[in-house]
Amino acid sequence: MLWVLEQEDGVDFVCALEQEDGVDFVCALEQEDGVDFVCALEQEDGLDFVCALEQEDGLDFVWALEQEDGVDFVWALEQEDVVNFVWALEQEDGVNFVWALEQEDGVVFVWALEQEDGLDFVWALKQEDVVNFVWALEQEDVVNFVWALEQEDVVNFVWALEQEDGVDFVWAL
Repeated sequence: MLWVLEQEDGVDFVCALEQEDGVDFVCALEQEDGVDFVCALEQEDGLDFVCALEQEDGLDFVWALEQEDGVDFVWALEQEDVVNFVWALEQEDGVNFVWALEQEDGVVFVWALEQEDGLDFVWALKQEDVVNFVWALEQEDVVNFVWALEQEDVVNFVWALEQEDGVDFVWAL
């Protein structure tokens, strides 16, 4: 999956790469005045490494290492005038919970929840003058629902619904 999120003066770049050699690589790069870099690397040797690097005046570094005891816990909190919060928790009880919250004048919110009961719920919300909304819901009861909404002066709307009853429904406005 290759996804370009926003291009203005800077570049917001989100990509995911999976290779047969057992390496899953996910990175996000935002370049404006500083560099925001987020990457995840999974190797077959049992090492999961997730890091976030932000360079402006200072250095923000967040990383996670998965241990055999079944608990993955990663978080970073930076408080200046605003709050940048990234948090990930994986427990053996079947709950994978990851979310990131950044508050300035607008809200950047990324949230993911996966439970063994068959519910995969992921969405992202960014509010400034406009709203960029990405939302995905997958349930074992047949519904795969993914849509994205961007509002400025106009509405760009992409919506996809797949049901086990043989209906694939995709439309864009």
